[in-house]
Amino acid sequence: MASQLEVINASFHLAVEQSSNLTGPLLAIAEGLVQLQQKDSVANQILTYLLSQKDKPGIAVVLQQFHERSTSVSLYWIETGQREGVIDRTVDARKAAEQFVMLSYGMCIRNIMLAEAGSSPARSFEKEDFYQFMLLILQGGGR
Repeated sequence: MASQLEVINASFHLAVEQSSNLTGPLLAIAEGLVQLQQKDSVANQILTYLLSQKDKPGIAVVLQQFHERSTSVSLYWIETGQREGVIDRTVDARKAAEQFVMLSYGMCIRNIMLAEAGSSPARSFEKEDFYQFMLLILQGGGR
């Protein structure tokens, strides 16, 4: 799970180097999150397993560490955008980071439920949907 987060982070850094606005880096994050949400994603399968075993010794610690890392990476992305002047400094970076993480968790759970039910939505939540939702948060709409 952590390695997938680092892949997204690397894509973010590359997009920051190649872009002078929020679009490229935010699309890189959205693309990575969409890939993490796929039902055949190893990271998604590991998260599902860990959640099902959360009462076992040590598993809660692993989940907490993953949450803290996910939140800190999201916070870093937002603060980077604020330093670069593409995200307004009035946006509460910590709160926005938590919202990114909640969105990601929600999509994981949704995909697990749909996969187990053997159904798929008529239109899935795609990269552009992630992008628009995260953009709304970063423009202060998630306050």
